[in-house]
Amino acid sequence: MTLVVEEPLPDTDLDQGTQPKDDKTPGTTDDESSGDMTLRPSKPTPPETSSPQPMNEELNIGMMNYVKHIFDEQGNQLKELNESINTCFDRHNAFLQKQDNELQEAIDNLNKHSSGLSKTFKESFIKNYVKILLKN
Repeated sequence: MTLVVEEPLPDTDLDQGTQPKDDKTPGTTDDESSGDMTLRPSKPTPPETSSPQPMNEELNIGMMNYVKHIFDEQGNQLKELNESINTCFDRHNAFLQKQDNELQEAIDNLNKHSSGLSKTFKESFIKNYVKILLKN
């Protein structure tokens, strides 16, 4: 759309910074000489009014498809990341379960073979043994 200034700009003396006394332009009324500098659109030509609508629809559809494609890619990446995290948790839980089983087996063996030892010695030994197992 083309914008047209309906009223000419007033002459200004650049050296003095003043405008000439004659504010009226020929063919204007008192209302028009008030300095109204409103930009008004010119009349559109037929090609400007008919072609943008289908082009805008095609552009909107193209942009929506592009955004959908990006969201689909990100969704797939998030699914893969979630599966990877779940695999890590499963492996870690299996490792912890294995350590827990080994520790319980060691405690059971210690209790079985240490019936003659004092209770405080057993507790101290178990605590130290657990520390050694956890470091490995």
